This record gives sequence, structure tokens and C-alpha cells, in this order.
Amino acid sequence: ILLDEVGRGTSTEEAISLSFAILEHIVNEMKCRTLFATHYKQLLKIINEKKKLEPNSLNGIEFFKTEVKICEGEAIYSYKFVKGVANDSHGIFVAERAGIDKKITNRAKFILSEIKDRKCLSF
Repeated sequence: ILLDEVGRGTSTEEAISLSFAILEHIVNEMKCRTLFATHYKQLLKIINEKKKLEPNSLNGIEFFKTEVKICEGEAIYSYKFVKGVANDSHGIFVAERAGIDKKITNRAKFILSEIKDRKCLSF
């Protein structure tokens, strides 16, 4: 089964809930190999918490990310999957490459740093 961005177009909470319920059903009931692509990092926390509470649940789940290297301000995509969880998204970088005004992308970078550093917006 291939699933990409389950719940896109709805609220984050609903999308994460739906994603987890679907993934849980596929793994525990269908026992089917699945590639499940998502940007919801919260889903990782839910999966890990579930595994702690129910060690025999969700067996076989492994996390992979696409390999991306940033070199001299350029993203280099290898188009390979490597084990692990992506730490960063490259949305602002992609916006810059798409020609979005520098004033907007610089502002987005500032807002992102505020969110990451303080977990709130204070500007």
C-alpha cells in the first residue's frame, strides 16, 4: 500500500488522528507492507508512545526519510531513502527557488526561528 499525506486538506489534529488510525489498522490488522509518507512529526510521537504502552503493537514500523544535503545554499536531493526521521522541512528553501519574494522568505525564516526557539510567536 502506498499512502501520501493522509488527511491533507483538513485540520492538523484530524489528519494526525486519521493517519494514526489508518496506519494502526494496516499494521495490526492487515499486516501489509506499506509506504506511508507524511510531514506530521506528531505522528512519530504517538507511534512511539503507543509502542511503550503496548509493546506488541505496531510491530515492524521503521522510519525513513529522503536524503537531502544542503551545499552552498543549494539543496541536493539524492532521491534515496535512508533510515531516520527528517529533522527539517525545506519549504522555505523551495519557496526561494520558486521565486517567492526574498522579503517574504526572510520573514518566514524569522517567524520559523521564533517558533522553534520560543515555541510561541512574540513579535
